[in-house]
Amino acid sequence: MLADLIVVLHLGVVLFAILGQVAVLVGGPMSWSFVRNLWFRAVHLLVILVVAAQSAWGAICPLTTWEVDLRIEAGQKGYEGGFIEHYLRDVLYVEASPETLNIIYIGFAALVLVSIVLVPPRWRRTAES
Repeated sequence: MLADLIVVLHLGVVLFAILGQVAVLVGGPMSWSFVRNLWFRAVHLLVILVVAAQSAWGAICPLTTWEVDLRIEAGQKGYEGGFIEHYLRDVLYVEASPETLNIIYIGFAALVLVSIVLVPPRWRRTAES
């Protein structure tokens, strides 16, 4: 059961990275205040930089490792590779090499960095907001 909770957490991190960026790109021009929140943007940037760094170094996400270890301890079958490859391959029909995923992760990190400039976070709350 704990391994299943880690899958849910892992999926939440993936959705936060993707939907958070969509929110920034859509919400910036539409003046959504939460997309300029410093904490939201800092955590979002940190998440994608960690993912991109892991990918660049060929590391498996610690959440994946933890989940697989828990499944093996529980007598279930583990799996090789990463979370995306294992759980989302059948859903998204993504047949991508680790190199391709690396390019995607690093490109996405670059997009997040560019969006920091295009839709800058507010460093402190103003009287108007």
